[in-house]
Amino acid sequence: MGKGNSKLSKEDLDQLTKESKFTGEELKDLYHGFIKQNPSGKMDFEHWLHSPANPVAGDEALSQRWFKIYDRDGSGYVDFRELATLLSCLVRGTTEERLEIVFSFYDVNGDGNITKEELKEVISSIFYGAKAAGNRHLDGVSTVDDYVEQFFQIVDENKDGNVSRDEFVSVAKEADKFTLINFLL
Repeated sequence: MGKGNSKLSKEDLDQLTKESKFTGEELKDLYHGFIKQNPSGKMDFEHWLHSPANPVAGDEALSQRWFKIYDRDGSGYVDFRELATLLSCLVRGTTEERLEIVFSFYDVNGDGNITKEELKEVISSIFYGAKAAGNRHLDGVSTVDDYVEQFFQIVDENKDGNVSRDEFVSVAKEADKFTLINFLL
């Protein structure tokens, strides 16, 4: 799909319409923009770093995390299918589907758990900027370590030192506990 072609084949369009939450017309528009920016049909990390599809464009460390999530086959490139299916979940997915993707962002090693070290690694680059900007979800939290400790007190329900996918999704769906986790979303 998209190996420099300016058109999306009917077969690919039909398949993507089934796999994604986008209409055929939306997929055609998205494909046109993707191919315009990536004539080879593949987006490498350098293009991703400044792509409109990158939620943290310009931030190299965080962009690498998102790139890894989009590059589902580990090829080192994001193709149109990968972009369209994940983007459709982020835009139109259920709360649980979106939370699963966010969980993957923080699960650095992909083992199905978030450790304190992983959380520190990912949020360190954004924490102080968000704090300085007055992010209300960080009221009462002064350092990354404070945030991580508070996060684990709330989200690590079984107190095993790891946050599982189920714990993350379950707690994120609870309104009274959502304020602290909302900073991550």
